[in-house]
Amino acid sequence: MTPEDLAALRDVGRPQISPDGEWVAYTVRSSDLKEDKRGTDLWMTRWDGLRSLQLTFTKESESTPRFSPDGRYLSFLSSRGGDGDADQIWLMDRAGGEARRLTSEKGSVEDYVWSPDGRRMVLVIKDPDPSTLDKDQSKDKKTARPIVLDRYRFKEDETGYLDARRQHLYLVEVEGGAVTPRPRVRSTSTSPPGRRTARPSRS
Repeated sequence: MTPEDLAALRDVGRPQISPDGEWVAYTVRSSDLKEDKRGTDLWMTRWDGLRSLQLTFTKESESTPRFSPDGRYLSFLSSRGGDGDADQIWLMDRAGGEARRLTSEKGSVEDYVWSPDGRRMVLVIKDPDPSTLDKDQSKDKKTARPIVLDRYRFKEDETGYLDARRQHLYLVEVEGGAVTPRPRVRSTSTSPPGRRTARPSRS
């Protein structure tokens, strides 16, 4: 087996079944040896495997696909179309057309869940990286801030070094994109009617 063979391997993950049970959306991660990087695209396959569609082809990766409760939209996370690397919520109408960005927060959306009525989403958004340069700051400043280690567990697989940034809970309206903040959390879920949100939190 050669490095080229390893690069040809693809990782499939995050399967999500459509509300009607006809389709499965999932991610496919592949490698580009020339660009020396990996990317993730969204795919969708019929339940019987007779038809598969690649939904995204952008340079930026897409992740965490989820169907809206009525099956009209396929939502996902991506940093496409932004100045930084913060993931935002995007909506793809399954009837056709380009995906549209629903959120434009400074922090990255770490996770989300649709409300049962499909009118809003609950988002977990991480505080923005303080080392990220603002548009008004000099582009000549390339030296990153030093990493200060003040805890025993200072690093995590895939995440990297852990800092003092926190995660916060938000509600976003699907129509209009209005965002409402909620208390600090780590994860979230909604009750079946969609009137209540449960989340673990640190006092």
